[in-house]
This record gives sequence, C-alpha cells and structure tokens, in this order.
Amino acid sequence: MESSIVADKIMSIMVAIMKSAEETVDARIASVRQALDSVASVKLVYQDQSRLQSLIESRLQVQMELMELSKGIIEVYQAMDQSVSGLLEQFEEELPSNNDYINAVMNPLKPIFTPSNIGALTTKILGDLQQNRVSLSIMEDKIKSLINLVFKLCEEDATIIEYQQKLINLLLSQRVEDVVIVDSIIKNSLRIFVGPEDTGRTATALTWAGVVSRRQNTLLLDLTGDSKLRQYGVEPMALDTFLEQRLEQQLVCVEGNLNQTLERVDEVVAELKTRLNYYAHIHVILDAGQSELLSHLAPSALSVHFITDGTTRGTKLLKQTIESFTEENIAKKVILIDPPIDPVRMKLDLSIDPLLAKLIIIPHIPHIRACAYNHTKPYENKEVMAVFEEAFR
Repeated sequence: MESSIVADKIMSIMVAIMKSAEETVDARIASVRQALDSVASVKLVYQDQSRLQSLIESRLQVQMELMELSKGIIEVYQAMDQSVSGLLEQFEEELPSNNDYINAVMNPLKPIFTPSNIGALTTKILGDLQQNRVSLSIMEDKIKSLINLVFKLCEEDATIIEYQQKLINLLLSQRVEDVVIVDSIIKNSLRIFVGPEDTGRTATALTWAGVVSRRQNTLLLDLTGDSKLRQYGVEPMALDTFLEQRLEQQLVCVEGNLNQTLERVDEVVAELKTRLNYYAHIHVILDAGQSELLSHLAPSALSVHFITDGTTRGTKLLKQTIESFTEENIAKKVILIDPPIDPVRMKLDLSIDPLLAKLIIIPHIPHIRACAYNHTKPYENKEVMAVFEEAFR
C-alpha cells in the first residue's frame, strides 16, 4: 500500500513536471517565433547597420536562452531517471526494520516483505517514464529546430550588414566633383546648399563655411530671404552692401533675397567672379522652395548639397526640389542629419540615384542646437569641427 502511494506520488510529480515544462517551452517558442516573424516582415536591406547589429545581438541572446532551455530539459531527463531508479531500488531493498542486524537476519525472508504488486508498479512507473521521455524528446527537437532557425537568420543578417557597409563606404568615398566639367571661372568655387526650413540647412552650411575658412577665405551667402544666421551669433551684411563694398575677411556672411528679381542673378554671379582673387570658397544657402533660383545658379556651381534631417515634412519638400532639378553638369551631394533609417533608403526616397550622388552623414550633435539657443558660432567648437571634417572629407 505504502509503495503504491509512493509510486503514485512519483508519477504525479513527473506529470506535473512535464506539464510545466511543456507550457514553458511552448510559450517561449511562441514568443520567439512571433519576434522572428516581426523582424522578417521588415525589409532588412534598408535597416541601418546599428539596427542590424542590434538584431543579431538580440538573436544571439535568444540562442543562449534556448540552449539553456534545452539544458534544462536534459536535467529533467536525469532527475526523472534518478527518481525512478531510486524508487525501484527502494522496492527491491525494502525490509521490515531499520536495524541492520535484524535486516541481515531477515534477509532470507525478504520476498515475504516485498509488495505483491511490485511488478505492476515497476511496469507502470517505467511506462510513464518512457512516455515522459518521448514528450521531452519532442520538446527538445522543437528547441533544436528553433535554434537552427535563429543561427540561419543571424548568418543572413551578417551578410546584409557586410553588403550595406560596403555600399555606404562607396557612397561616402565618391568624388562626384571630379567628373564635373569646369566651364567657367567661378565654377570651381561656388557650392550650393539647399534644404527646407528648420531642417538644419543654416547650421550645416554655416558650420562647414566656418571650417573651410580656416584654410582659405570663404564667402557665405544666404539667399533664402529668411536668414537664420543671427541665431548662431553671426551678423550678416546685406547683399547690396556687399556688392557695393569690397570687404575682405576670413569669413564673410551675407543675406539677400533674389526671389523677386531673378534677372539680378547674372549680375550677382558676375560680381562674385571679381571676388575670386580673395574668396576661394563661395557657399550659397537656398530654400527647398526656390527651385527657379536654384536652376539659375546651378550652371555656375560645382556642386549642390541637398540637406534634410530625415523628417517626413523635410523629405517631402526636398524631394520636390530634387525632382524638378535638371542641371547635369554639377555634382550632387546628399547631407543627411542624424538619419533615422538606412541612408541608402533615404536617398532612394528622395528620388536620387545612390550611385550618382555622394553621401554625407552628420550625426546628432547637441552642441549645435545649444549654439542656436545661446547664439554662438558652431564652427568655433573643436568637436563640431572634427565631426564636419570627417563627414565632408
């Protein structure tokens, strides 16, 4: 009777363990598969490198967890085997006393004290053990299958990262200005920066102008009609004043509006040609909505920099400007400020052929925002200068 109770308890414990193990494994597998499905639904070729690396690391963590789960199942195997073996040994060794001397004397009469249903109990316990082993084996196979799937996905991600990095390195290293035909005296010096308002165009153009002015004298013209230069501690002079005076400084910032007087563009360009003996670099800031003015200036420029901060609004407005831009003899560059997604995808979203335009990525720089708040010059900060030097090289 006592043996039957012990056997029943052992079997009920095994059943409870199996039920708990099955629920744990099934729940974990379901959550992992759901996570993998959500990742697979994303176009990984457009994910940025850091995002892909994050996915790989998370999957490696999943692998470790699944392997621990598999190890736990093996330990359950061993625990059940030990429990059953111990119980069967107890059946075989069961004697009427705890005293060794009495047991030694009564050992020849051991069969009298052995339970009559020992055969049935042993068969049932071993049968239940085998059934639970089969269940555990099925669970183990499920886990192994999932581990193999995760490893395969990680290998695919690694291939994508390698491809993406090679492509981005190619786009960053392109020397698009080398293929431009310099057919005028000003073309080597004039560069255009165009972008929607409040997307970082002023800070980007001003900072880069300040950086290059350390090497050669630079002229920065803001022709948007709504200059934001004063936000960065710069007091620009009026365009008419600049045209009347021959001011010569390391960095000169000018503001003007030619939207209503496009016929003056040729006059301004002609005057700028006379300043080339002093200003090696002439940078012009335009708004994304000034497509007509951009078209007038583009033939005289070596390159045009399309600037966006990756917002939906900024991307939409800049895309319209790019699609209406038809000048061919000019280098195209795309400046992405803290891009929220893969840079290659952003270039495609802007209707720009990734292989025909140089990619310039500006990371998030809190100091530049602080400059706008404090009305200070961003190009006077060494860390900002280092970032821009690396991005524009």
